[in-house]
Amino acid sequence: MTPIACAKALSEFLQEKFDSSDFTPTDEKTAGNGITIRDGFLPKKLTAQEKAKQDPCIVIRPVEITDTHEDSQVKLQLLAVTYNSDMENGHLELYHIMEYVRQVLEQNPIIAELFMLQMPVKTIIPEDQPWPEWWAYMELTYTVGLPGMSINRALINDVYYKTR
Repeated sequence: MTPIACAKALSEFLQEKFDSSDFTPTDEKTAGNGITIRDGFLPKKLTAQEKAKQDPCIVIRPVEITDTHEDSQVKLQLLAVTYNSDMENGHLELYHIMEYVRQVLEQNPIIAELFMLQMPVKTIIPEDQPWPEWWAYMELTYTVGLPGMSINRALINDVYYKTR
């Protein structure tokens, strides 16, 4: 399976988990938003108003692929962003999301019956925050299938064209 297929499967899995949870954003500007979870990248937004419309969100993308004779692993970056104008406690929503993701992933180490989480899982919450947005990221490593002797064009095309 391809690394982007792993990111896609993980984003779909987390979206299902959040959709079945009682999570709701706490800022009045995002209270009607559900959490958006996707693979790849979000569209660029410039204004605070535009950013508030797409928050909270989680974006998952492959950032490094390592092939050995034994297996292939993909390092994924899971980026979480929330919007909360509360300068004292706005960060709590971000911490809530990151802890929920951490627990769900570590309790479910196999995704889509294809990808297996490898420890360690690393969570980073940077000191500098772009208030009113808050952000953090996780570094995750999953095993993915070794590339076969021939290129599986059907699989690659299936993943690529389903997103268009």
